[in-house]
Amino acid sequence: MPRVIFRVLLAVCVAAVCVLAPMTSSAQTGEDLPRDMHIYLKAPMRPSDERVAKIKVALDSLAGISESGNVYGNRIELTRVPGQTVSDQQIQTALHSVDSTVYLDVVKIEMWGLWVVKFKNYDQSKDGQLLEAFRGIGSAMENVELVAPGVFSFKAGNQDLKPLIQRTFGVTVFGNGFDRDQDPAKFIDTWVWGGTTAP
Repeated sequence: MPRVIFRVLLAVCVAAVCVLAPMTSSAQTGEDLPRDMHIYLKAPMRPSDERVAKIKVALDSLAGISESGNVYGNRIELTRVPGQTVSDQQIQTALHSVDSTVYLDVVKIEMWGLWVVKFKNYDQSKDGQLLEAFRGIGSAMENVELVAPGVFSFKAGNQDLKPLIQRTFGVTVFGNGFDRDQDPAKFIDTWVWGGTTAP
């Protein structure tokens, strides 16, 4: 009899695991599970540059950053605090606190996880067309929503911001004659790494 009870309990436990596993997996897809990201400065720095250590301190002081790496050429690795956000404007302010001549390359970004991007210098009546175009990209941009005029939230899967502007954004808003050689940063008002609401 004890063996029968044990087998019944074991079968119930196995069944519960089978049911809950996909539910847990599904729930996790909507969680804010940030991965490290690389940002880039417009100009490289030598490792011996005294500003390198100061930039790390300035970035580490941001509430949404749990850790930053040293400048490597013009690249910096950032780790974000889950549930918190970091904007390009916050990063730029931190960089300028060290040296007003140090600038972030706002479009050289490989986006993963939750993002909000605010575009500018275009006809916002095209937002509906942009929403449709962004939703058609696939796994690189999922759960795309228009949260305010010119502002889109989405879950990114290794979506590069620069080609997104040069191809999807530019062609959708300005047509096939869009000049891809112009500075794509002119169309970015701000971006927020993490979160889903308008900045």
